[in-house]
Amino acid sequence: MFGRYRYDLALGSMMIVALAAGCTPKDDGQSSSTLVVTDGGSDDGDPTGDGDPTGDGDGDPTGDGDPDGDGCTDALDILLVIDNSGSMGTIQRRLVLALPGLVNLLDGAGLDWRIGVTTTDNGNQWCPAGQTTPEGGKLVMSSCRTRLNDFLFGDEVDVRDSLCNDLCPNGIFEIVPTVTEVDEVAAPRPWIERIDGQTNVSGLDVADALRCAVPMGVNGCGFESQLESSYLALARAQLNTEASYGFLRSDASLLVLILSDEIDCSYNKNYSTIFSAEGNKAFWSDPSSPYPTSALCWNAGVMCMGPGSGYVTCDPQNYDVDGNPTGNPDDAVLHPISRYINDLDQLRQQREQINPGARVRFAVIGGARLDGTVHYADSPDPGFQNSFGIGPGCEDPNSPEVLAVPPVRMRQVALQSDGSLGSICAPDYSPFLADLVESFVAECG
Repeated sequence: MFGRYRYDLALGSMMIVALAAGCTPKDDGQSSSTLVVTDGGSDDGDPTGDGDPTGDGDGDPTGDGDPDGDGCTDALDILLVIDNSGSMGTIQRRLVLALPGLVNLLDGAGLDWRIGVTTTDNGNQWCPAGQTTPEGGKLVMSSCRTRLNDFLFGDEVDVRDSLCNDLCPNGIFEIVPTVTEVDEVAAPRPWIERIDGQTNVSGLDVADALRCAVPMGVNGCGFESQLESSYLALARAQLNTEASYGFLRSDASLLVLILSDEIDCSYNKNYSTIFSAEGNKAFWSDPSSPYPTSALCWNAGVMCMGPGSGYVTCDPQNYDVDGNPTGNPDDAVLHPISRYINDLDQLRQQREQINPGARVRFAVIGGARLDGTVHYADSPDPGFQNSFGIGPGCEDPNSPEVLAVPPVRMRQVALQSDGSLGSICAPDYSPFLADLVESFVAECG
């Protein structure tokens, strides 16, 4: 919601528009089937139901004495999780402009690849369905020109041209029916791919189709659930009732890439009262306010040490509904990050058993400095501090609408999942994307 903060420093006006902007749901042309996996209650990190949520092996499933694998990958599945809240217009545009270069890198490396896209919108009581676009991890695959209302945020933000029309001048493409390793009946799939030199796109070059498909708009919920949305997208891809079933190839490497200027707010739906005006407001920056701010998400998931002028460290922390630190994951109001780390580790082990060269990596383009380091300090601006619970982690002096709070939970998942952290304030994301591709093919001869 940083864009709104820049447009209007009056906090009350900002929050009312951000949380109640009238928007229409996405029409992604895909099934609206309901996900069977629960996202509340026990945190067992086992969406596939194979009884091994944590991976209790010795870290060397291939038995070759090399827990990191000993080959190189020739297939890569990429899941993009894109923040579609009101401040993301310029940021999404930077990603989209880097996509042709990404395709060239993937093709040049000889990778069979596929790319699926979802948003950070997993719903919230302040963001009712029909006003925002709660994908809940469902892949979106349609031209942005078919969902232009998604590129409007309140009365002041209109990025229909800069984020869609200008990037997608030709507009329409079709997804050619294909088979998957779990479905021998050809059907249109909610992703774009190039496998064995063949794409599943008709009507546009594959890079142009991505420029049309990847923009997610700016009318999504301002309480972003980046980690939970990625978790649900991966879970959906393993359920035969979902349109995205088969997106994950059993022998392919996997990259989960999150693009967001906010902190993670992946809350346990059993504790949705933390957002309620009738609740105890334990995590609200201003309990006298009629509505919560994004600071709730910071307060509910982070513990910092040191002076607020420059914290020594800020780390993930589980809190119960009363605001007390808890060692019981079932009592944590935000899903513990172990939920996501364990899930990625399980996917890695499954792939390495089939292909020792397979990798699973988690990357974030977020509120880091240009060199990838993170700075945590309270904001000297009381309004910003009240809104987000922390000061900016980075700002782009050439584009004042581009700023981001420093990630904590997402950064920790990346650190523990062979991943990396890039700066959302960088003017060009191409170098970061190039490093990501290189990390998958560096061992290839």
